[in-house]
Amino acid sequence: MKAIKKFSFIFLSLTVVFIITCFSIYLINLHDIKAIFDASVLYMSDLEVLQNKTSNKLMSTNVNLETSNKSMAKIEFKLFDIFKIKTKTVEVVNDREVLLSGDLIAMQLKPEGVFVTKIHEVETMDNNSKVFDGNIMVGDIITSVNGNKIEDICDLQDCVVTGEPIVLTILRNGKKIDISATPKLEKSTEIYRLGLTVEDDIGGIGTLTFIDLETNKFGALGHSINKNASALKSGKIVKANIIGIEKGSLGKAGEIKAYESFGKENTLGEVNKCSNKGVFGVIKNKDFINKCVKMQTGGRFSVVPGDAQIICDLDGTGAKAYNIKIIKAAKQNSSDIKGMVIKVTDKKLLSKTGGIVQGMSGSPIVQNGKLIGAVTHVFLNDSTKGYGIYLDSMLNEIDL
Repeated sequence: MKAIKKFSFIFLSLTVVFIITCFSIYLINLHDIKAIFDASVLYMSDLEVLQNKTSNKLMSTNVNLETSNKSMAKIEFKLFDIFKIKTKTVEVVNDREVLLSGDLIAMQLKPEGVFVTKIHEVETMDNNSKVFDGNIMVGDIITSVNGNKIEDICDLQDCVVTGEPIVLTILRNGKKIDISATPKLEKSTEIYRLGLTVEDDIGGIGTLTFIDLETNKFGALGHSINKNASALKSGKIVKANIIGIEKGSLGKAGEIKAYESFGKENTLGEVNKCSNKGVFGVIKNKDFINKCVKMQTGGRFSVVPGDAQIICDLDGTGAKAYNIKIIKAAKQNSSDIKGMVIKVTDKKLLSKTGGIVQGMSGSPIVQNGKLIGAVTHVFLNDSTKGYGIYLDSMLNEIDL
């Protein structure tokens, strides 16, 4: 009887250990499993990586292209290569070939309204007076006044002609907000003012990431463009001329200093879409297209921590490759612009810039001979580190 109890206790203990082990393995792999099973489309390079995971006998991944439809694949996760956990069929697309860029560009974009660039007091007969008490911010976009659409600075001026209270509709981080204001009569001009400096277009310096071979559609990223990006309607890009580089310091990002010529003859392409994932449009300059080199793309699941390169132009002589390391490659399905964490290791690049600086946003990230992403942000507390977006997120934007 004692022997049976002892055996039962050992069996129960082993069962509990087995269950805990299985659950722990599942939790360790849960992030990757969820990302894969949330994805509706995978690239061929993603499947190659998933197929190679079959060597992990704790948690294996079986990938099979369906015989009746080669554009679909069946993916299975198995515990100990025996117990099936999840199965899903996903669409498979070929890794596409694009034109690699890395050229520094200047952007001129038109918003859905006017941008607030400065907030100040109005000098009245009595004293300096604020129109807004902290309820409007630099970067807000004024889209209408009293329901009247605002498209440029003249439209806004036409709506501020008396001291009567008005209602401004602004766009902030994709949300519309109504703000009440009473214009003040400026002492020196006897004109009613809101105490705002506004612009009806926005410029920025960034880097062109890629050009689609078939359509000449491009993807790029730029400093000062991402905030309220969805409110930017149209614009153009031109080649930027580099003046110099200001290195970053602790708490302050560095910057590529450049100027642009927005004449018709200097235009590279037209912008027709902006989002938090970049600036997109069509390249019109055939000479520029012809100088770019072809490169295969890779899906996010093909990206692994390790050596890689970024492509950027830092002196106006053309884009060059610089060594980096991918420190982290999160496999989230959501199109996060901070999917990768990268670190600059190239001594030449560190000597020139100190790391990642403003203007390098959009610099292509290449790993194992494939274009897999682009630089998005710099760490303010360490300019050698920054974030990157997966290329498939940008490609999805031009395909929509």
